[in-house]
Amino acid sequence: MPPIRSRLKRDLGAALARLRHAAKLDAVDVLPHLGRAQSTLSRIENGDSLPSKQDLEALREVYKPTPEAWADVLELWNEANADKKRLILPAPVSPSFRRYIKSELKARRAVTFQPLAVPGLTQDETYARHIEDEHPHVGEENRGVPAQLVAVRIQRQARVERGELELVAYLDEAVLHRTAGLGADGKAQLQRVLTMASWPNVTVRVVPFGSGVHSLMTGPITWLEFERKADEPEVYLEYPGGGAWVSEKEVPRYRAMLDSLERKALPTEASAELIARVARIKTR
Repeated sequence: MPPIRSRLKRDLGAALARLRHAAKLDAVDVLPHLGRAQSTLSRIENGDSLPSKQDLEALREVYKPTPEAWADVLELWNEANADKKRLILPAPVSPSFRRYIKSELKARRAVTFQPLAVPGLTQDETYARHIEDEHPHVGEENRGVPAQLVAVRIQRQARVERGELELVAYLDEAVLHRTAGLGADGKAQLQRVLTMASWPNVTVRVVPFGSGVHSLMTGPITWLEFERKADEPEVYLEYPGGGAWVSEKEVPRYRAMLDSLERKALPTEASAELIARVARIKTR
């Protein structure tokens, strides 16, 4: 499945690429000012990703466009920003997960632990397809469900890319080895995790085999925090075919579990080194 592009995002990306060429700059010249990986600039210019307001201002400082040219860019960005697609979930998705998507879209911070799979907010499209292709979606009417679920997963990542959502991801070491088992696709996915881990709003930490047992080994969990102080944190537990919300009185217990997991996880630098080693990615 190709990346999700809208006409407005394509036009915006093309306009920004023209400004870069007019300024006689290569992508490598722009990266220090953007503070992101080269793949991010490529995704913006190809129309795969919408730049944040902060990214847009950084590009303006580097490209030094005429007021007229920049007015056109701002018009495209505003239209594309207003044209963000509503997440459309396929019919088989459970009510609990539909509620989760609504909560995630409002959250300012997400803390997740994944014992076996790369977190959805860090998955690339190829890895996401591997996951969905393994799920049985029985019936002719459900033939398009895997592609729809992958599309939604990639759309959800836009808030992380724009810096609107802070993500703290704890990965069991088993995730790395199982992902590496996909060969080149797995290596690309782990490189994606490393790239995102370099972003200021993303933290990735690995829970190593040597840390022993812990209270969250039985399944994935996501803790959501919101901008408004009146909105209490929410906790969502995942299982095959759906998920469940933790009751308000149980939320503090899961906070204690996540605190315990934090003490067992490797520091961010050691986590990145382990991910690179398992994926056989050269970091220097």
